[in-house]
Amino acid sequence: MQDTSDSLNKHIGANTAERRAQMGWSQAELAERLGAALGRKLDPTAVTRIEGGVRTVSAVELVALADLFGVPMSWLVEDPAPARRMVRRWDRISKEAEVDAYRAERERTMLHARVKQIAPVLRAWSTLADSTASADRDVDAIRHALVVIYDLGTFAPDGLEEEAYSPNGQPTIDGNLLRSVLEQFVDPTVIDDAWTTALDWDGPQHEQLGDEQFTRADEPPARVFLGQILANWRDRDANPEA
Repeated sequence: MQDTSDSLNKHIGANTAERRAQMGWSQAELAERLGAALGRKLDPTAVTRIEGGVRTVSAVELVALADLFGVPMSWLVEDPAPARRMVRRWDRISKEAEVDAYRAERERTMLHARVKQIAPVLRAWSTLADSTASADRDVDAIRHALVVIYDLGTFAPDGLEEEAYSPNGQPTIDGNLLRSVLEQFVDPTVIDDAWTTALDWDGPQHEQLGDEQFTRADEPPARVFLGQILANWRDRDANPEA
């Protein structure tokens, strides 16, 4: 019987300490509130002994504590260990859910960024495809599409014939693909000259192509090829009689 009483006192003490901490009260504050509820002065050491499981709590005190804490009396007398394990378990689940939500949001943000990056290039390719299939070609739309591809596209990093995928999942643009498209719109001589320049490209630190000055030593040859085409167009626009 003594063991049962001791266990009950320990349960009440542990639960009292936990709930008091949740309420943000000191032991002295709880003693004052509990004393007021009981209609008598209660020394703070009484709370210390209750929480230590060495003082028996009377039925009247138990009712008053439950009322102060806003919990049922059963909450104060039950073994706190299983409840705490459950709380820890739910805390862990909650944190894992937060991590999963963060990861999902991060992936959604990254996907959105990739779509924003890729979408203009895809629209540009769509414009070129429509122009290839149409007898009535919009030259300005074609040039604009090529400029978008030049500015935003992901080019094969090495040779003109390389096909690969960039880290963001966008197919890289290789020289053969560009040439097959440009042959529909551009004079063959211009294409051959641009192709030769791109093949000989060894990545100098500075190179002027029309209005474009390249400063990257690793400029992809396929991008050089397209840059040559665009530079030729700009030069012809500036000197229509040439």
